[in-house]
Amino acid sequence: MAKRAVALLLMLTFVLSGVMASARADGTVLNVPVRCREGVTITPLSIRVSDGISSKNSPGNGKVYVIVAFRLTNNGPGRYSFLTGLNLSAKQDGKNLDRIIPYNVMLEIAATSKAGQNYDILPAGEMAPGETYEGEIGWIVDKNWKTLEITYSYEEFGSASAVFTFRSGSLTGGGSDLTTLYRSDFNRPNTDGWYGHMCSLSVMDQGVLFVSGRTLDWNGPRRGFKLKPGVEYTVSVNVYYSRHVGPVTFMITLEQDGANWRNLAAGKTTWGKWVTLEATFTPEPYGSYTLYVETMNAPDLDFFIRDFTIRGPKGGL
Repeated sequence: MAKRAVALLLMLTFVLSGVMASARADGTVLNVPVRCREGVTITPLSIRVSDGISSKNSPGNGKVYVIVAFRLTNNGPGRYSFLTGLNLSAKQDGKNLDRIIPYNVMLEIAATSKAGQNYDILPAGEMAPGETYEGEIGWIVDKNWKTLEITYSYEEFGSASAVFTFRSGSLTGGGSDLTTLYRSDFNRPNTDGWYGHMCSLSVMDQGVLFVSGRTLDWNGPRRGFKLKPGVEYTVSVNVYYSRHVGPVTFMITLEQDGANWRNLAAGKTTWGKWVTLEATFTPEPYGSYTLYVETMNAPDLDFFIRDFTIRGPKGGL
């Protein structure tokens, strides 16, 4: 798997089915994937407000940059081309916006959003099966904006589109956002703090962790996190298995103080396909928190995980 962060100033070729994903009233994005044909999904990850990082890239008097991050995942059987099929448009409070953030400004702002990591801009490209891209796109809006509506339209395939609606709420001051707090980094021989509970872990190529030797459903990869009670987090992971059985249900589970278990996300998977589990949760007041991946009615199944991610407000970990 080659994982890249790309600014979503791209034109993509796939069809959506008229699905809408929206934000909560306070402007925090719900991490709801929109499924496209051939297994491609688009997931809105975060929304944030910026006044720029210097006077030279200021949005102007009475204006702010509103920046939305998306994740694109190709779980389909073949490569997926990013060409000219996708039209991006936006409305602020019902009025069309034509002032997208310029490339050079977007790069400067994006470079400050994830620990200084720069975003590549790929005007055209392809996603191989199993690849995930993440990136941001933004518009220049009025400082007192209330609603931003982003539409993905596909003219050559008819009027199919997806509409993402975000409300300013607590974001109007600039900078309160949902951000990536943790993303797994499996590189041989490093398991990135993960350990096998009554099982074995092996780091494979391309950031994949192999889980084997299980005898019970709740045997699996685990990791402790310094979560904060009362803070809302979004957790996700990609899971895969190759044995010709199934479908199999995988779960993300939270363990609090060595007990007090909560199943956060569950999803059925079929062999030979990467599937994403995702959930939003708020920890209760306990002293320690452990997140792990387990199965249901498949106690001896070997499987793979990658891209275990936690998102939340800045300072949430």
